[in-house]
Amino acid sequence: MENEELVALIKDNQDVKENMKALWIQNQGFVRSVVAKYAIYEDMDDLLQQAYLGMHTAVYNYTPEHNVRFLSYAKFLIRASVQEYIENCSKTVRIPRSMLILKRKCARISNYMLKEFGREPTDDELCGTLIITEQQLRMIRCSCIFDNIKSLDTPVGDGEDSDIMLSDCIMGGQDIEKEVTDGIRDKELKETLRGMLAELTQEQQEVIRLHYSQNMTMPEIEALLHMKTGSAREQKDKALRELSKPHRKKKLEVFIEERISTRAMKGIGVGAFNRTWTSATEKEALKLIDWQQSHG
Repeated sequence: MENEELVALIKDNQDVKENMKALWIQNQGFVRSVVAKYAIYEDMDDLLQQAYLGMHTAVYNYTPEHNVRFLSYAKFLIRASVQEYIENCSKTVRIPRSMLILKRKCARISNYMLKEFGREPTDDELCGTLIITEQQLRMIRCSCIFDNIKSLDTPVGDGEDSDIMLSDCIMGGQDIEKEVTDGIRDKELKETLRGMLAELTQEQQEVIRLHYSQNMTMPEIEALLHMKTGSAREQKDKALRELSKPHRKKKLEVFIEERISTRAMKGIGVGAFNRTWTSATEKEALKLIDWQQSHG
């Protein structure tokens, strides 16, 4: 039986247990191919359990009318489920996803410098390339240490007889997220989107700014800029289409991926799955415009 047929039966409450089992069994090869690369972090059995939860979420949010094959949709949710499990549960100290992304970027830069120039990058080179501060770079390096810690009772300081334990030194997760990783992500996002918006025409930039930052309606914008009726909406739509083109939205993958993963675990539908790039681009453009207004 086709995957889509099994999903329809499950959602119709027909032999749910047996049909879910059949769906899982006939896609074992596919599921294993998705989670195989994560086996270096966790036991495969644990990963498969998480993959099952991802597939279960996919079943109840899948809508065939959107012309997306079930496995194409399920792959996204399976991967999100496994990644969230690894990042939240497999470390003594949880490292935020945005910090992990930056850590991988640091590693790629270091590998490139070693290969091309025979040396590690300096702190200034890393900060300049990643657009981060020295304090943020130190936090990234701390995350590398946390990544290898097995217990919160690990002594820190001079030798194992130290009275200070790791648990005494760790900031709360919210503090790390808000004060460090959010700052890094927001700064990178602002720089990226500033460049993207600069590629729009002057008229498109003005319409976007007035609509989102000043909350002006299309007729109000047209009156202010002496535009023909319907022109403001046309320019707004053109601007958002430009921002969501493949070569531009690829620049936003790092920033939007985290939001997609979070929504996926809450049950994103296929329609939202298909629309994510455009809607996310629009929201991020609005954030940038607000930031530019407040910073002159």
